[in-house]
Amino acid sequence: MDGKSRVGHPSREWLDDITDCDTVMSVEEVKSSKEIQHKKVTIINIPEVPPLNGNWKTIDLDALYDTEKRYLTKCDLDDVYRILESSSNGLTDNQINERLAKFGSNTIEHKDRNPIIQFFLFMWNPLSWVMEAAAIVAIALSNGGGEPPDWPDFIGIVLLLLINATIGYIEKYRAGNAVKALMASLAPECRVKRNNGIWSTIQARELVPGDIVAIKLGNIVPADARIVSSPGGTISLDQAALTGESLPASKTIGDTILSSTICKQGECEAIIIATGINTEFGRAAKIVDGVRDEVGHLQMILAKIGNFCIVGIAIFIIAEIFVMYVGFRYSYRQGINNILVLLIGGLPIAMPTVLSVTLAIGAKELSARKAIVTRITAIEELAAVTILCSDKTGTLTQNKLVIDKDTIVKYTDVEPNDIIRYAAYACNQENSDAIDTCVLDSFGKADSIDEMIIVKSFCPFDPTTKRTEVIYQEKSSIKVKMITGDQLEIAKETGRRLGMGDVMYVYEDIINSKDGQQSSIDEDKINETVLEADGFASVFPNHKFEIVERLQDMGHLVAMTGDGVNDAPALAKANVGVAVSDACDAARSAAAIVLTEPGLSIIIDAVHERPTLLLIAAFVITQLCTTLIAVYANWTFTEIVGCGWAWAGIVWIYNLICTAVENA
Repeated sequence: MDGKSRVGHPSREWLDDITDCDTVMSVEEVKSSKEIQHKKVTIINIPEVPPLNGNWKTIDLDALYDTEKRYLTKCDLDDVYRILESSSNGLTDNQINERLAKFGSNTIEHKDRNPIIQFFLFMWNPLSWVMEAAAIVAIALSNGGGEPPDWPDFIGIVLLLLINATIGYIEKYRAGNAVKALMASLAPECRVKRNNGIWSTIQARELVPGDIVAIKLGNIVPADARIVSSPGGTISLDQAALTGESLPASKTIGDTILSSTICKQGECEAIIIATGINTEFGRAAKIVDGVRDEVGHLQMILAKIGNFCIVGIAIFIIAEIFVMYVGFRYSYRQGINNILVLLIGGLPIAMPTVLSVTLAIGAKELSARKAIVTRITAIEELAAVTILCSDKTGTLTQNKLVIDKDTIVKYTDVEPNDIIRYAAYACNQENSDAIDTCVLDSFGKADSIDEMIIVKSFCPFDPTTKRTEVIYQEKSSIKVKMITGDQLEIAKETGRRLGMGDVMYVYEDIINSKDGQQSSIDEDKINETVLEADGFASVFPNHKFEIVERLQDMGHLVAMTGDGVNDAPALAKANVGVAVSDACDAARSAAAIVLTEPGLSIIIDAVHERPTLLLIAAFVITQLCTTLIAVYANWTFTEIVGCGWAWAGIVWIYNLICTAVENA
């Protein structure tokens, strides 16, 4: 027997690590083999998938569609027929109605929220609470003393609340609906065999587990199924919707075919084993829908500021009440006016508006660089990203190489990728000649060189020595990880060619190394492996989502790039989801930023070109306005007068000292 091979049924015991032997055999075959009886062997018992007792009526859905065991995709076809109580002639109408009651329709349910309620939810946060309290004080409590309510302050506060809520509402719904985009990828109709072998065309949403469907060239697989027969023995499926890979995958009798994949060659009959949210595609949609309302990094910072303001204002209001009414016996209206000033002055009510306008300017700058921002807060979060997880297909493999790496002659141990990178660093980008252009095009990231290094000195090409010299300092701080549905060997080779490294794993193998009694140490080892790895292969949408989630749980702000439906869950979960050029609608909807040109250099531009100067300018202008008001204020209705430049100077010096201490 040539090469390594395995024979027998999965339930049999296997022999592993046979010394000087390339054949893996069963235990019985080892005992009867005279050739290897004298050799040291290691016997490993690989148990078969434990059977499920009962049928679809008695088995709980969670057990039937357990994502770890995946019983219906691994068991024999006979067991599939037994559990689903089906046959090669299909189901009857009565059976179909019973299954619809338990499994539901073959759709991805999505509940749209009331837009009015969604709009008012943007006024439900700590900063808004204090503003709303100030508005109530201005209109309801500021009465008496022969004076009308404080209408100017009330109107001003309400307008700011409406402006902030409007900006948040527009930003939320401008990105579109990722789940609806995912639904567009499902098959609308399919051919199904029912009622003693009668074929008919029905809406795909009417399918139930146990149905027998026909898949032909060009058809979209309507739900997860197992192949039961095929005239040619095999079919080819385009699984790009789930794995991101454009090369068709061959499937034979007994193999699982997944919802939303497309038949590229051959035809078959298959038995439906999962519909709706129980399919791999449905789980991806459920993950996307589940993370859409997660609070972003910037929102958490604003919430902390709001909570701090609430606590501070509450303390000072209590102190002010005792001082005014107990100590100085102020009149009711006079004290209420002072409390209103504290409520308004103690809260940065204009901060959300100023921040939104500033980030909008940054979004406009990115749009000029062919990057569309669908979630405006992603601009600020992108600047704090420490790890970038990137899909391979359609993202990392689109750069066109000009220099054939196989023909590079090496005179040192430097790898070809590093040779091209160093050559690109030594090119003159401003006045590039033909050779410089060739090298820069082969490097593929010429626009980002200035963001990657700081050039200390540069010596142009010398025809005598035939050398160009550059002294530089690297300034990159983001680690890039490849996450692909392709095979491990392809992922490693791609990583080596792109200079990303080849320390890559199959993610499912990592998590399956855990046993049922895993300890925190085991979880820490898995997290360490995920953090140190250069990439992961053979991943499904839920794997990409879990990888991003693990990195976030370790304290990293994670960006994710991708172009396919399979990337949508991770794009939605990441702090900054980036849909690359030619991405599908689902990826665009789930992403916070959409690129319109190939390449990832714009991400580096966004990281290093956050609107820092605009934020500084906005802060300085705000402080100057506040200082002028504090110095020259003369509000007779509160008996407040300006503090003068002396006290203002003291406050400025105090603020500068506190800032220096915090940044030390």
